[in-house]
Amino acid sequence: DFLQSDNKKEYDKNIKNCFEKLEDWKIALEHLFKVSDENIEDLAKLLSEIKLKHDLTDANPIKTSIQRWLFDDECICPRMPNLRMILLAAKVDDIDNKTIELENAFREVNSYTISLSTGIKKSIIDQLTSRAVIEDTFSVILNGNEIKVETGTIASLVKNEIEIDYRNARKILC
Repeated sequence: DFLQSDNKKEYDKNIKNCFEKLEDWKIALEHLFKVSDENIEDLAKLLSEIKLKHDLTDANPIKTSIQRWLFDDECICPRMPNLRMILLAAKVDDIDNKTIELENAFREVNSYTISLSTGIKKSIIDQLTSRAVIEDTFSVILNGNEIKVETGTIASLVKNEIEIDYRNARKILC
């Protein structure tokens, strides 16, 4: 039990460290955005120049991608060609090692978030399928953390022209 607790603490510390490392690319991009007078088009132009100069054919410095990288809190890290382009534009030292470091951190964090998401979904589904009557709210415990769940019923779907941000639509529907 003690050894398992130590391993979990070490794992948690590693994941926290990976999340912190992944802030580096975002800080670099935010700096580039500021020196571009917070103008997405100017930043896209700068990144496009870096793409061409360094022959990063798979990089995609378009306005919508840059906006997602800057403003979407769920964006952990852009794809590697885009990450390299951002680091090159920011003139980060030792780009090859930094890219590898961030790629490894991304893999760790991505694996962690998938595992966590799967655990949450499984706990919620277990609760929903084990109850005869489902309350409007209930809680599940995962890794010692309480997660409050709200349930609801979709009575009907009506097509309308209201645009909903995708982050507000990514919910478990049962």
